[in-house]
Amino acid sequence: MKSKLICALLVTATAYSVSGITATGTRTRPGIIAVSRDMRHLVGQNVTVQGKSYKVADIMHRRFRKRIDIYMPRMADAVQFGKQRVIIK
Repeated sequence: MKSKLICALLVTATAYSVSGITATGTRTRPGIIAVSRDMRHLVGQNVTVQGKSYKVADIMHRRFRKRIDIYMPRMADAVQFGKQRVIIK
């Protein structure tokens, strides 16, 4: 029986609602997150944040470390989400 290694990382999470093209060439849409450059090895992978699955498809500005940015289609939802400390798996 194969075992799957599950890693967890505590990061700062914010949200954004600007439509556009991600670093991987896909359009922003619900279920997409950006990660800071120190976590760019996650690009293309699926991660879980607060029980929801997201595809890592974008990279944030180099000034950020241990940070994710979750795409939300409505600005009001992004503002309400604010800035949180979350665990990603």
